[in-house]
Amino acid sequence: MGCDFTYVDAEHYYNSLDNLINFVNANYGDKYHMKYATPSDYVKALASYDLKWPTKYDDMMPYADSPHQYWTGYFTARPNNKAYIREGSHNFHASSQLYTLAVLNQSASQDEVDQVLAAKNEMLDKLGIVSHHDSVTGTGNQHTADDYSAKIAKGISLNNPVYGKAIADQIFSKAGQYSDMEWKQCLATNTTYKDCPIAA
Repeated sequence: MGCDFTYVDAEHYYNSLDNLINFVNANYGDKYHMKYATPSDYVKALASYDLKWPTKYDDMMPYADSPHQYWTGYFTARPNNKAYIREGSHNFHASSQLYTLAVLNQSASQDEVDQVLAAKNEMLDKLGIVSHHDSVTGTGNQHTADDYSAKIAKGISLNNPVYGKAIADQIFSKAGQYSDMEWKQCLATNTTYKDCPIAA
């Protein structure tokens, strides 16, 4: 039961399901018994029939969810969003390696550790959301695609100050060099020095 957005009004939906279950059980209980179940209950019930199920070897795509609206092009749709998801993922993985070193550093304060973990968790949350099948495939509506991009931008912007400090700490620890300037990542693309100057 259910599909995308079905449970937006969950109380209404579950009340309807309860009514359906009660009606079927009261009027057709001699033939059917309806109940809420888990995926395990479903698989167990299927296994009890001892059937041999066919194996599907071809692709299920493209399919249409309404007339003349085929789900095609998802490998090439919204290339900028796909690239941005990869960029966010690169940012997360590179910063995570430095965060691991920072957390393992016995001299790091609890506040520094908390900042590192908060930045890491923020990026994990955003990347988890944009891994949704309507995001990474590019099959969502435009406003949805825009929202996914905004989430990545927010994650990167919250992650980068902590990431920059982790870079500075590693440079100081390995080379003994420290700079008053803040390490920043230029988030602009196809730009010039004026858009992302090395120092303000």
